[in-house]
Amino acid sequence: MMSNVRALDRVKLVRAISDRPNRAEVEAAFRTIIQWTGDDPSRDGLIETPARMARAFEEFFVGYSQDPAQILQKDFRRNRRLRRNDCLTWYSIREPL
Repeated sequence: MMSNVRALDRVKLVRAISDRPNRAEVEAAFRTIIQWTGDDPSRDGLIETPARMARAFEEFFVGYSQDPAQILQKDFRRNRRLRRNDCLTWYSIREPL
């Protein structure tokens, strides 16, 4: 069975990474959120949760640091297996400008 899962292509970043919080700061923020909900982030089952959440958010929001012009240069006409799917739901985390 072939998998359709693959790594995302690396593209040029639009802004410098240095202006973002580092991984330790993000994980500390998730520990704070866990505490805010009334749970103990150091209990069994939650110890690795801040790291998992940091990785998930990194993947989910990767598009904010990519150049859309570079991504949209891909020529989709070559892929004959590409199908139109009207059942997909599109959403955005960011508010409209």
